Amino acid sequence: MSSEEKESKGINKLEDLVGEFGPWQRNLFLISFINLMPISWQILVPTFFTPEIDHWCSPPPAYWNLTANQWKSLAIPQITSENNTVIYSSCLMYKTITDSPSEREYSNVTCTSWEYDNSFYASTIIDEIRSPSCYTTGCCYLISSRHRVCFLAVIYCVQHIKVFIYIWSYVSNIFFVHLKFLPESLRWLLTQDKEKQAERELKRALILNKKQVSNLEDVVKQLMNKANKEENDASRKKATFVDLLLTPNMRKKTLNLYFIWFVLAFVYYGLSLNTNNLGGNPFLNFFIAGAVEFPSYGASVFAIKYLGRRISGMSTMVIAGLACVLTIPIPDDLLSLRITVSMIGKAFISGAFGIMIVYSSEIFPTVVRNVGVGSSSTFARIGSMVAPFAVKELGKVTNPRVPLGIFGGFSIFAGLLILLLPETNNKPLSDTLEEGEDFGKKHSAKVSPLEKQIVFSTKL
Repeated sequence: MSSEEKESKGINKLEDLVGEFGPWQRNLFLISFINLMPISWQILVPTFFTPEIDHWCSPPPAYWNLTANQWKSLAIPQITSENNTVIYSSCLMYKTITDSPSEREYSNVTCTSWEYDNSFYASTIIDEIRSPSCYTTGCCYLISSRHRVCFLAVIYCVQHIKVFIYIWSYVSNIFFVHLKFLPESLRWLLTQDKEKQAERELKRALILNKKQVSNLEDVVKQLMNKANKEENDASRKKATFVDLLLTPNMRKKTLNLYFIWFVLAFVYYGLSLNTNNLGGNPFLNFFIAGAVEFPSYGASVFAIKYLGRRISGMSTMVIAGLACVLTIPIPDDLLSLRITVSMIGKAFISGAFGIMIVYSSEIFPTVVRNVGVGSSSTFARIGSMVAPFAVKELGKVTNPRVPLGIFGGFSIFAGLLILLLPETNNKPLSDTLEEGEDFGKKHSAKVSPLEKQIVFSTKL
């Protein structure tokens, strides 16, 4: 056997050829990372451009020379807020406007147009559309805390929605250039029999990673045959979403994980969007909310290694929930304490998110792992869409601190449900549906031959 044949036989996967990690993989990571930046800006912008800002009925042209305070004292009735403080009405004004209180008619009329307090925010969506309520929904994705810092720097300097939209649009268009430098997926090229293109991309990867292969053409053919065989095997053994729910133990674990993922995204994005309601400087609050994610993700790596997945996931979610609940009774004059306790909750729910991604992928057996994690992520998206309504609308019709109670209760309950899941640390992963059903059972139940044939079929 020649040295070239021995070399090609030793290559069973792409990593054997180009290496585990090198300049080529690093460049792919950096290009993808930069490309996600404008997406994260778009997701986070409602935090600053749909805030609760003070508004009141706008004056007719004859009173445009008055300051805001003069106009409100002249024409806007006072009401008692939910916090038992006297404030000016946001939706009413006196029917008759006069400087003399004795001649004033104290019947009220509703506003037809509004003025907004732009002393802190130069421009928001609310005053741009000229309506006192702005209903938003969140269709959010897990955002890197590094993108959050970049976003905060831009938004702090701009503070005007139109200017920010222009900047975001131009930056997004510029990032289309990255497609020129982003190579096609090598695995996809191999499975699609695009031999020449796969060779060109592999040559670039080998040059960047300083690897040498003497018989690249033979290696590409070998990898192509292997990739096609794996693709055919995977298609024959392909499992569906239904397989997750057919048997009792898998069904219990799957539904449990769906609820946990829903709560994770619900609480994570709820706390991210709630930074304006904590009091103090919203920019500083937002910065802290992003900064606490760095140590939380780092600590979660050590936690799942030394404490296990189940205890780590449970404890982080329960502590996050307790922090949300403990934030509620803290009075307004202890602002620093309230922000600190809330950020502790944000840190722990961020860590829980990272832990549960790893934990969930280990609970689902190999044949349904992608389906399981993908469907779990779908429930997380539902949680992220519900979160803005809990923060903004529910807090408005009840009390601004009610959302924190809901976040806390859900987080504690979901954290305790993690105890019903099996520990996966230092245990072999399940490959088949049958192994997935048996995994975590105290006593493996007997499975009928018919059930094995229907449910655990490898679908050959």
